[in-house]
Amino acid sequence: MMFSKKTNIDPALMPPVDSAPPPEERGRPKPVVIGINFGTSKCCVVAVRDGRVDVLENKLGQRTTPSCVAFNSQQRLVGSDDLDQAVENGANTVHAVKRLLGRTYDEVKDFSSSCQFQPMRKSPKFEYVVHYKNHDQKLRPVQVAAMLLGKMKDIAESSLGCPVDRAVISVPASFGNSQRLAVKYAAQVAGLEVLRLINETTAAGVAFADNRTVKTPAVIAVVDFGDGKLVVSIMEVRDGSVNVMAANGNP
Repeated sequence: MMFSKKTNIDPALMPPVDSAPPPEERGRPKPVVIGINFGTSKCCVVAVRDGRVDVLENKLGQRTTPSCVAFNSQQRLVGSDDLDQAVENGANTVHAVKRLLGRTYDEVKDFSSSCQFQPMRKSPKFEYVVHYKNHDQKLRPVQVAAMLLGKMKDIAESSLGCPVDRAVISVPASFGNSQRLAVKYAAQVAGLEVLRLINETTAAGVAFADNRTVKTPAVIAVVDFGDGKLVVSIMEVRDGSVNVMAANGNP
């Protein structure tokens, strides 16, 4: 069936064929979204440049940054800045904070007993005590995590040459709601809006799917052998998407 009658539409209601951005947005740089791998022993940050994913380097030319923060009588040292003094100043060097995020002291007391830093046993929330600028300071894991995520933000802004305020952050699949909320809050303190938290093994599967030249369906095993855990995931890769079929490990 064909209709020959024409319908008159007000041109003002038609969307422009090639609309330009509003004047207030012209010349404004496009928003940059970074990806952060927040690891137990190391962190790294990535961004898309020239159509490809690029792992950004810190000021030492390294693509990974130690996940530790140190305090002394004069300053706070984050990541690679504190490596030279970590041995002598171990009592004031906080590391492996990822294991403690969003957890109570009772949940992590076995782990904390093997660390050099001193926990506050009277607090229901786990706290560090560090000697900073000639005073004892109490810090919660989320504060230390914010310092590390802020360092990743600084590395990205220095490398990309533009402000960065949005991120996708990978977390262990075993993270519960309180731990995920702690990561989001730490990112907020660091000046980052978290667009998404993605499970670490899922992120690896997505990277595999994105880099495949052969697009036939496949079932793969992703082994996340990190400093703080070992997780094996079985995934189906089909048409560029990833379906996690099973996952297990020792978080």
